[in-house]
Amino acid sequence: MKKISDSLSGISEKVVDLPTPQKVLIVVLTILLIGGGFYYFIYSNNNTKITKLQKDIKRMQTRLATLKKKSRELKKLEKEVARVKKRLILISQLLPKQKEIPSLLDSISRSGTEARLEFLLFKPKKEQPKNFYAEIPIDIKVRGTYHQVAIFLDKLSHLKRIVSARNLSMARAGEENDEVILKTKCTAVTYRYIESSQKNKKKKRKKRK
Repeated sequence: MKKISDSLSGISEKVVDLPTPQKVLIVVLTILLIGGGFYYFIYSNNNTKITKLQKDIKRMQTRLATLKKKSRELKKLEKEVARVKKRLILISQLLPKQKEIPSLLDSISRSGTEARLEFLLFKPKKEQPKNFYAEIPIDIKVRGTYHQVAIFLDKLSHLKRIVSARNLSMARAGEENDEVILKTKCTAVTYRYIESSQKNKKKKRKKRK
């Protein structure tokens, strides 16, 4: 320590003896040297870290915004799925299953009898598979007044299960008790809900073929 102190003391004496311009130059060089060291070792290093952190923050903010958007879309999708499931349950309740078809056909026939129509034809045809349901067409031909036919169609529309009348046609068949008698033809279409197990069986059969 004494040697270093003596050296610094010697340098100080030499600097004191220098002309003023050289003293100023030494002071300026000393300041630049200190400033350069500060910039290189402290400021420059910290600035690199700050720049990297700013990039990381920006990247994380972008990622967060993307995740928030996906979260909103997912919630929207989940709500839509729940809505469709609920709708499907309601629809499936209106569509009879296989074991309920005979009783539904009886209800359709009974509706005509209650309307005091004479059945000339009541013929269920082969069902026509669609997506999650199958259509079951029934060829119907009845004899009766216009009022009786109207009552029959009204009864069909008020059954618990969905039944629609298609291809309705009427033709005069005479008169009874001063009333016009009509022969009415139509196709009553009811619908059967296809359960998932049945769908899977059909798919397996197709693959085997």
